[in-house]
Amino acid sequence: MPHYAALDVSNDETAIHVVDETGATVWCGKRASDPQVLATALRRHAPDLVRLGLETGPLTPWLYHTLKELGLPIICLDARHARAATALQRNKTDARDAETLAQVVRMGWYREARVKSYAAHAVRHLVGARAQLMGIAIDLSNQVRSTLKTFGLMAGKGAGRSFENRVRELIAERPTVAVIVEPLLSAWRAVRARIGVLDRRLIALAKGDATCRLLMTARASASSSPPVSPLRSKRPSIFAARVRSGPISGGRRHDTNLAKSTGRAASPGAATG
Repeated sequence: MPHYAALDVSNDETAIHVVDETGATVWCGKRASDPQVLATALRRHAPDLVRLGLETGPLTPWLYHTLKELGLPIICLDARHARAATALQRNKTDARDAETLAQVVRMGWYREARVKSYAAHAVRHLVGARAQLMGIAIDLSNQVRSTLKTFGLMAGKGAGRSFENRVRELIAERPTVAVIVEPLLSAWRAVRARIGVLDRRLIALAKGDATCRLLMTARASASSSPPVSPLRSKRPSIFAARVRSGPISGGRRHDTNLAKSTGRAASPGAATG
């Protein structure tokens, strides 16, 4: 008899619920949130597993890809659909959530969410780490400026090495202020050095990606929408050609005004009046 199952994941334990094609409970229980342990339990209690549902969450990429490699028919459920189904319960627990998700998986009332690859997640977290360090560096420099202003010292609008040199000139003859500013300045310099390491890593990734190199050849645009990186995209194939990526990277398909006046579409490189 076909079996359908769902997982409700937490950091330590995962609730598992297995139902048959009629919706009757076959087995339910909890196991450690480890792919090998979960796979063993599912193979034992759901030998004819048709679909296994998993809600999006922090552990989803790890569990999804590992269970997929172990041969389980796993799908990822859209969080909004899963939340709408589980929110109707009077007593909300992990076990009840797993039961509700199992019924959703059995009936097919869900929208499948695409899970990014490990490579895409690595780039995403690399960009996020750089953004985090940039915020810390800005906060440190603002703290230095604020401290100096209290004592009538103005660091100016410079950034980078010029900012550091200016601050050192201002505190050279002010030992009381230097005791406060020097640790902040040292931390700021160390954070900027780590930002440089991440910058070089991101540049190397961009240079090694053929699609990124193609996008760098596109002309600049006044469009307010930022470009989308194919390294972080779920489907990099949408950037296969510049003409296709026109609205995303700034390139245009054709000039509509010229098309209206002449009755034909302008070529991508045609000049407009």
